[in-house]
Amino acid sequence: MITDHVQDGGELTDFMDKRAQPLFVAWLAAHRPSAHGDVGDALLRGADAACVEWTAFSPSYRSFMYVALITRRRAFALAWNMQTVSLCLADPQVAVALAQGCALHEELGTGWVRFDLWLGPTPRPDLKFFLRAAYAHAHALAPPPAGASA
Repeated sequence: MITDHVQDGGELTDFMDKRAQPLFVAWLAAHRPSAHGDVGDALLRGADAACVEWTAFSPSYRSFMYVALITRRRAFALAWNMQTVSLCLADPQVAVALAQGCALHEELGTGWVRFDLWLGPTPRPDLKFFLRAAYAHAHALAPPPAGASA
């Protein structure tokens, strides 16, 4: 497991701005989804290859709870269920994702799409490509960290 970015336990809202993504926070609180270890691992490996400044949060990796990827206090990806990944994308990438077999996951908020990593239509959406796009989108929406120059 990629440990230098992992936060195991605690409160999700300690790492993200719940006011910026209230539907995401509410959906996780209501559903508390699990995530198969392979799904969480795929998300972590993809983020390690495609992203720079990120945190992977899970209420409990040991209990196989969901894994949320966060940058600049915004969630941009979620591993949940036996094989599902949800990503928050800008409008142009949402259209690309839908054309490649993703489905909208509007319960999480605007721009969220989901797809299964191993089952479903082939070819499957490219996780690393969409992680990079979701990460860039989260950075574009979030203000720079305090003290950073513009």
